[in-house]
Amino acid sequence: AAFRNLSRYSDYCEKTYSRQYRKSFDFTQFNLNILTKELPKKAHLIAAMDCHFTEKSSQKSYGLAWFHNGKTGRAERGLEFSELAIIDVNYNTAYHLSSQQTPDQLEDDQTRMDVYLQHLRWLYTGEQKPLGRRKQYDGKVIFDEHQERFEQQVLDSDTQLS
Repeated sequence: AAFRNLSRYSDYCEKTYSRQYRKSFDFTQFNLNILTKELPKKAHLIAAMDCHFTEKSSQKSYGLAWFHNGKTGRAERGLEFSELAIIDVNYNTAYHLSSQQTPDQLEDDQTRMDVYLQHLRWLYTGEQKPLGRRKQYDGKVIFDEHQERFEQQVLDSDTQLS
């Protein structure tokens, strides 16, 4: 939707919409905050990751490369996105947490699986500093290190993420 069209149907002007769209927004943290407050206590949660393919006919889109298309069962030219979700096993419901586009160029020693797993981060559970912004993350997840951290994560006293 164009900013001009949005301003026609609201109390805000076109410039206000333009300014707000320039600001960055952490959708992953926003989604996590909602899930933490809205999911029932003692919920059995698991994390799931999936990739999906999007057909693209243009030639100059960022990330345009050959990816597996599950619908046709073969590699096709297009875009790919990795999605991370939290699943409530008791209610058979998945809640979207984050999404990241797969880049078309990989570093020499990198695989696609490495790229998919790069945006997983540990939540910070240590002591916070007295002033300033609270620390949210404790670094990226590296599967070869700290195997003991993969056992079980507790979101609060009644909700566990296995």
